[in-house]
Formats: sequence, structure tokens, C-alpha cells
Amino acid sequence: TPVFTQLARMTPQPIVEVVLFRVNNLILETLLIPRPADDIVWPGMFHTPGTALRSSDFSREDGNPLNGVFERVKREINNEFASPPSFAGRLHRLSERGPEVTEVYIAKLLEGSPLQPNQLWYLVEELSGNPKFIQSQHGHVMIAAQAYNRGIVSN
Repeated sequence: TPVFTQLARMTPQPIVEVVLFRVNNLILETLLIPRPADDIVWPGMFHTPGTALRSSDFSREDGNPLNGVFERVKREINNEFASPPSFAGRLHRLSERGPEVTEVYIAKLLEGSPLQPNQLWYLVEELSGNPKFIQSQHGHVMIAAQAYNRGIVSN
């Protein structure tokens, strides 16, 4: 982790974010999970699930590097997607960790899926005012929300 963090400050990282949505009482919510307490950049902060592409993702037998990412995200949330994630958009950003090229995907959890004790559904419209949310992620959540509202999500 320390080596990755130092490299990320100097070299743009290819990041894949999977924004999970649900509609609760007609209000759009997204799933947030905490970073580890010992995280170098964002200790204990809430974020959407995601990960950097790894070189091992490109040598998979199935030939699809995104499948490695999606498998890690499912382990991160300890849950299954209702259907494969849908592409929502791409952005370039400078986060507290360094420059990132981010692909944004949308997914839903299987109906009735329980959350882990440290996970929570949070109103998308209130993310920008949440001091415990990694604010550099607000842009990709909004890209995902726009795509979700246009109906770009697998069911």
C-alpha cells in the first residue's frame, strides 16, 4: 500500500468505480462503505466501491480485465450484483491520492441483499455536504446518477 500510494501521486491510476443505487421512498440512494482505519490517505472515510485496474486483470483466462475489478468489488461489499454493471461514463480527476482516469459503472444489489454492519445507504443529494464522504468521488457519483436517471442500468 505505501508503494502504491507513492506511485499514485506521480502516475495517473486507472480506476473503476461501481456506484450501487437503490430508490427509497422515491429518493435515490447510493451504497457507501468505509475505508480502513489505517488507510494512508482517507482513514475511515466513506466511499463508493471501486478499485484500480491491476496488471493481473489483463492476464485473465476470460480475457476481460473488468471482470477482475468486478470480482474484487463484490468481495469488497460482500454481496452480488443483480446484473452485470453498466457503463455510465469516464472522468479525469485529481484526488487527494493523485491523478486518476476513472471509468464509472452502475449496478444494483440483488433484491433483499443484507448490508454489512459498516455499510450504509446514503442520499445522493446530500453527499456534497457529508464531511465523512471522500469528496473527490462526488463527480463520479453524479455521472452515475445522471446515467441512472436516463435509464442506463441493467435490471
